[in-house]
Amino acid sequence: FSQLNHVTKEFRLQEFDALGKDQPKAAIYFLAHTSNKGVKKLLKALTALHKFFLMDFNYPIIIFHEEDFLPHIQHVKHHIPASIYFQRVKFEVPGFVSRNVPKKVCSKDIGYRHMCRFQAKLIYEQPIVRDLEYLWRLDDDSFLLKPIEYDVFKYMKHNQYMYGYNRIT
Repeated sequence: FSQLNHVTKEFRLQEFDALGKDQPKAAIYFLAHTSNKGVKKLLKALTALHKFFLMDFNYPIIIFHEEDFLPHIQHVKHHIPASIYFQRVKFEVPGFVSRNVPKKVCSKDIGYRHMCRFQAKLIYEQPIVRDLEYLWRLDDDSFLLKPIEYDVFKYMKHNQYMYGYNRIT
C-alpha cells in the first residue's frame, strides 16, 4: 500500500464505481500516531465508529500515516470488518521556510505543527481524496458514544451543506 497511485486507483474502483447517484462520494479519515498509545486509541476509535455508524452506513476509512506506522497496518486492518485504506504521508518542513525550525514553539512540538499543516492544507492535496465530495475527519481520540441513525453524508448532500463540525468536550 505504499504506492500512492495503486491505492488511489483501487480505492476509487472498489468504493465508488457501483454507487448510485444519490450516494455521496465520501470517506472517513484519521491521521495515525505511531506510538503504542496512539495505535490503541485508534483501534478504540475504529471500534466505536464501526459499532455506531459503519455497520449501517458502509463508507471507507482512510488512515494517513508516516512510514513508521507500517508495522501496525495488518493489525489495524484486521481489527474491524470495514474498507480501510492506508496512505503514507511524509512530514517535512516546507521548502519556503529558510531558517532552522525550532523543535518546540509555544509548548507545541514539530509533530503537532506538521499535523496542523496536514489538516489545514495537505489533506486536500492527497490524490486519494481528490474525487471525494465529503470527508469526515476523526482523531484517534474521537469516540462515538451512541449510534448515529442517519447517513451524515447523505444528509449533507441532500441539504447542500459543504462543511459541518461538532465538538463535545
